[in-house]
Amino acid sequence: MDSTFMGTLAGIALRLREFGNGGLVVRNANQRNADLLRNLGLNNLFEIESKVPSTRNESNLEAAPLGTADSTDRSDQAACMIEAHEALVDADPENLAHMKRIADKLFGDDYAWSILAAGRHQMPLITMGAIMGGSVRVGLEDSLWLGRGQLAQGNADQVGRIRTILENLSLEIASPDEARAMLALKGGDAVAF
Repeated sequence: MDSTFMGTLAGIALRLREFGNGGLVVRNANQRNADLLRNLGLNNLFEIESKVPSTRNESNLEAAPLGTADSTDRSDQAACMIEAHEALVDADPENLAHMKRIADKLFGDDYAWSILAAGRHQMPLITMGAIMGGSVRVGLEDSLWLGRGQLAQGNADQVGRIRTILENLSLEIASPDEARAMLALKGGDAVAF
């Protein structure tokens, strides 16, 4: 079960709740998936059943009809994926802190981590990640926005914005050479393209 699918489930549950059209039940989830959904807090949005109880009255359940499959272009698919990930983040804003706590338990102090975030969550979540000690990345592939109602003209706008935010928080910014060393990259002068 990947993040796009979980985000899609969260989005469906949020829309059902918003429009008052019932709720979502994930049925027959194996234990690993059920635990994953609960650990991410998605059980606050929809019901998760590890197995279908044999005593459940099936006559009062209604399934929404599925529409016909339309062909979608890549931009529609990308928009759907971004919306799904935004819904997943909307579902539980504590996910970042939760994942950091889990990584701390698993790896102690001996790991490097970074964060990226999609859509309108990009700047707030990567700022939070930086405050927690992580590295950050931004880019138009994750968000087209620089701030509320303000489209970024390019990646450099987003890099400048997060740099300003982090410097104002007295956080250290890696130089390009330091970043290459941290990521074990050769650098543009040492590649054959």
